[in-house]
Amino acid sequence: MSGKRGAKSNPQSSAMARLTAVQALYEIEMTSTSIDNIFKDFIERRWDNNMILDKITDDSSKLALPDKKKFTAIIRGVIINQGNIIRILDKAVSKNIYFDKLDTLIKSILLCATYEICFENLTPNKVILNEYLNITKAFYEQNESSLVNGVLDRIAKIYEKKI
Repeated sequence: MSGKRGAKSNPQSSAMARLTAVQALYEIEMTSTSIDNIFKDFIERRWDNNMILDKITDDSSKLALPDKKKFTAIIRGVIINQGNIIRILDKAVSKNIYFDKLDTLIKSILLCATYEICFENLTPNKVILNEYLNITKAFYEQNESSLVNGVLDRIAKIYEKKI
């Protein structure tokens, strides 16, 4: 599929980009906020204004800032390819589960992960699955993470990458 190879980014910044992309998609779905407003809010207000975070953390405990290019690529990629991604997900979820009936946060996680697996060649599927599974576990108990793991595993087997 598509995707450009480039310089490796910081793994923590990539992980934060994935987490914030999931959060942004969730926010778009829940509030009907435009993608442009989401980008502006995340990039200008949430990331570049860290005065409060700077006051409560020392240098050794600061979180990595999200990779802005990766964040933007994931969000734009999901929006542009959403129809294809949903078709892929509809085939990958179990027969008694419908993608459109899933919780909004689970859908956001699956949309982002499926985009990266199917439409980018930058990261091995194993890394993508692990990071999105960790995001799922941060918000949910075992059942949801098992669902996400199963769906993404089925997709990754179909869209195996040679990196």
